[in-house]
Amino acid sequence: MHGYSIESLAPLVFTVVAPRIRKTRTISEAFENETWLDDIRRGGGLSWLGILEFLRLWDCIMGFELNDQEDRHIWTLDASGCYLSKSAYRAYFNGAITFEPWRRL
Repeated sequence: MHGYSIESLAPLVFTVVAPRIRKTRTISEAFENETWLDDIRRGGGLSWLGILEFLRLWDCIMGFELNDQEDRHIWTLDASGCYLSKSAYRAYFNGAITFEPWRRL
């Protein structure tokens, strides 16, 4: 959300939700019938700081509109937009010192 995870935006709220639910619940599922509120309630109460985080998170989340389209993943490290291990290795070693004695042969 705006480049941040829920965990970093609202750590107290995040820890109240059970790990099993955090791993399996999608954003769409959480928005349907506001099940994410039930997930927080089931985890126990929030401190007043947790409630403050919750209200800030609520403001952020209510500004989002979801559509029914499937997400599209684009690998930005290759012009084709598809993942290639070659481009991953190239990015991983970008800026590394290369030693290519085989080119002299």
